[in-house]
Amino acid sequence: MIDDKFAQTFVTNLSATTDYRAQIIDSSGFIIASDQQKNLGTFHEVAYQILRGEGTVVTHRVKGYENRLTVCLPLMQDNVAIGVLEVTGNEKNVSSYASVIKLSLEVMSAYAHDSIRMQKYSSKSELFVHRLLYDTQVTQGELEARATANGKGLDPSQYAGCP
Repeated sequence: MIDDKFAQTFVTNLSATTDYRAQIIDSSGFIIASDQQKNLGTFHEVAYQILRGEGTVVTHRVKGYENRLTVCLPLMQDNVAIGVLEVTGNEKNVSSYASVIKLSLEVMSAYAHDSIRMQKYSSKSELFVHRLLYDTQVTQGELEARATANGKGLDPSQYAGCP
């Protein structure tokens, strides 16, 4: 999930410092951040198609503007589309620029998501048990490293009292 306020701040700062236009669309297909106030809250059909799995990258020319291209890319978190980034700019480099912006948003979103998740647990042991039970992306090596960091092994009896 992308925080609306964070998304709008990001887009506002991006537009103020570059000649690129950007919008961020949520997982339902609605624009949650835009450099054009009138677009906020409106439905974005192309983004919705991307979110439904009908394409991963969409590019199209901007009507009335020579050498301008719009690129729409899915924003991913844990292999799930959480939104779409739309960037409009110079056709020569907008695709690579949009990819960098996408990566930045995904990393920041994952960091925020992990920070919130960490705050829910009162100890490293509780977080470890939660990841062990529910996280499908965790590796054996990561589990062993976390168990060692907790000063415990992988034996479940050492975590008695944790949910």
